[in-house]
Amino acid sequence: MSMRTACLAGAAALVLTAAAACSSGSSSPPASSASSTASPSQSSITSTGAPVAGGSVTVLEGKGFAGDWPLGLDPATNTTGSADQDYYNAVLGDLFELGAGGKQIDDLATGYQYSNGNKTVTIDLRPGVKFSDGSPLTAATVAANINFIGNIKNASSRAGVWVEPGATATADNATGTVTVKSPVPDAFLVTDVGQAQIVCDSGMKNRKLLQEGADRSGRSLDGFDIAPTVNVFITDDLAGARDAMRPFIALYVGGMGSRAQNFYNNLVCRYGFEAEAKVIQDLYLEGKREEAMAAIPDALIDTVSLCGPKDVVRERLAVYRDAGVGTLGITPIAFTKDDRLEQLRLVAELAG
Repeated sequence: MSMRTACLAGAAALVLTAAAACSSGSSSPPASSASSTASPSQSSITSTGAPVAGGSVTVLEGKGFAGDWPLGLDPATNTTGSADQDYYNAVLGDLFELGAGGKQIDDLATGYQYSNGNKTVTIDLRPGVKFSDGSPLTAATVAANINFIGNIKNASSRAGVWVEPGATATADNATGTVTVKSPVPDAFLVTDVGQAQIVCDSGMKNRKLLQEGADRSGRSLDGFDIAPTVNVFITDDLAGARDAMRPFIALYVGGMGSRAQNFYNNLVCRYGFEAEAKVIQDLYLEGKREEAMAAIPDALIDTVSLCGPKDVVRERLAVYRDAGVGTLGITPIAFTKDDRLEQLRLVAELAG
């Protein structure tokens, strides 16, 4: 049973079944391309035998986002977003990974070329890659994954995130390339599509196989800790602090999924902002991102973030504590190390 390696910082042994057969390994070492950089942290791995139901694989958690083990191994229906990105990458693999400073790193792909005014990108696949079940990674397989993810009829939570609504992918198996066409110019087209984790053909035909491995991991809610993450900007300029939150809220409520399936949009609706959530989503998916940000009501910003003067943030921290939050993750909205540390210091002071 093959296993993928990522930047190492801890490990968890997990029981998998058919999902492990969709993990990918390369029969040749990663190579750099003119368009992106090969990962020094990845090794050449080949399958050592046929996958066995009920076996185990050790997944090594990467630095960065560290979520709980996913509720399933179907990347198209992942509702935990970036929190479980490392796990999905380790088990399934994606076309490109994002390294430090947003640097693009080759994984299952080795390069790309933009054309048609940034409406089209052609992606070069790494040759010689096989899934654990022995089936080859082909351009047709990758194109099928992209088209499945982008189709809102499949209830994909990644539509509008990895794949722009209306985008299509076509395959050229002879050249080992996949061409993705977007209905609108998109300078981040390859960055978005490149994050899509690729499922093998058997997993594409029967996606229930992807859930079986997670179901057999024996997870329970014993010792469960409520640990949300919240954006923080403590300043006397309340309006400025709210404005700093708008790009993130617009992205998640408006663009982190499709109209048919967006976990964050649904969550905001349950908070009582159903009409506002629809407006934000419609504007964002129409490409009107500035208008989407402007449409976010102050009350929603205050509900989902910690921003503004110290007294306001202190009161909001008490609300989280009273609601049963055991661990509160903090994301300082600041752009320098010193400013981020200062925000963390202020939160610690107010929480104490």
